[in-house]
Amino acid sequence: HDKHVFVALVNDVWEVRFLDLEMLRRTWSKNMAVERDLYTFSRRMIGWQRKDKLKFFKMYMDEDKLSSESNL
Repeated sequence: HDKHVFVALVNDVWEVRFLDLEMLRRTWSKNMAVERDLYTFSRRMIGWQRKDKLKFFKMYMDEDKLSSESNL
């Protein structure tokens, strides 16, 4: 995904800002935004064991066992 880096020299100090274009995508509902964010986060869980991923999602969804409503 695309990112832009903005760099400026302000008062003899370099300032750096990142703009994540993935965050600018339009979402139609809060649920869609949450689902997209969880999907994006899950893609970056490299090195996590399956049991740790499951534990995270269960805690995030406040469920003892993931349900069909969890959409994961």
